[in-house]
Amino acid sequence: RHSFPTRRSSDLRLGCHRVCAMDTSGSISEEMLAQPCAEVTSIVRDLKPERVYQLWVDAEVANVQVLEPGMPLSPEPKGGGGTDFKPAFDWVDEHTEPNEVAMLIYFTDLYADYRQLVEPPFPVIWCVFPGSNPVDPPFGKVIRLGV
Repeated sequence: RHSFPTRRSSDLRLGCHRVCAMDTSGSISEEMLAQPCAEVTSIVRDLKPERVYQLWVDAEVANVQVLEPGMPLSPEPKGGGGTDFKPAFDWVDEHTEPNEVAMLIYFTDLYADYRQLVEPPFPVIWCVFPGSNPVDPPFGKVIRLGV
């Protein structure tokens, strides 16, 4: 299990909502999603954010679940196409208020184009599945799962 920054962390100067984006492209199996789903439930339980937005993303945001304190994640993955990271960041821009999001945690295999990404004003943690793209994104912290 990995340690994610808490609300009291000096690294988090922004809001009290978390966004978890789950890569649901064709290269991601249901088995691969089991650990991230457990991590999201732990984030809700342990960090007690006011709200967690769970995004299921392939080449678009295919589904959004909103988790309130104490709610476990009942996975509702949608997608299965190609991978594009930009829709998750666009969703945050379009659906949240400025400074509302404390961090975005993206569970992915990193197989996508980074050239259109612009570093957001909140921390990004890339949680990368085993056997994934070895090239790190241009910003954010990378955690290689199962290593």
